[in-house]
Amino acid sequence: MSYLEDTGTQFQFPPVELSMKQALHHSKRGSTLIEVIIAIAVISIALVAIVASSVMVVRNQRYSTAQHQATAYTQESLEWLRKMRDTVGWETFFADLQADNPVAPTYCLDTLPATTAAFENLSSSSCATVITGTIFTRSVQITLSASAPQTATAISTTSWEDGEKTFQVQATLVLTDQE
Repeated sequence: MSYLEDTGTQFQFPPVELSMKQALHHSKRGSTLIEVIIAIAVISIALVAIVASSVMVVRNQRYSTAQHQATAYTQESLEWLRKMRDTVGWETFFADLQADNPVAPTYCLDTLPATTAAFENLSSSSCATVITGTIFTRSVQITLSASAPQTATAISTTSWEDGEKTFQVQATLVLTDQE
């Protein structure tokens, strides 16, 4: 009878006999292939984790640098206000702020006016202009209290965008004629 001879509905194939050595060798090749696939999967997962960690480190470093710079711009604007108050005197300082808006003028400070004349010519406006050469916008809102003792509470805000998120740093300074 031939091996492919029809014996009804079943076919008969030649018997396959493997020696013990051949069977072990065949089994080892299958095991080795599975081990290689598992090793590649583990290495791939490790590489993805390393890349993701690196991206997070870079993003956090960029945020930290931007936050540090924004804090410096915020402090700079408050120190500038204190200097203007000391230079022009409290009465002139308060009167100039009241002339712009009797309650709460807001100034966009992409550059800080260097002279008292430039300070006196500031006008209250919304802020959309970035500080030259940066990604930051800086504004100062000043809430005036005319009751005794007169105060000017300045809230300086420096903001920036990173991707789709907007971040900001704020600081507050209360100015009076007593300082």
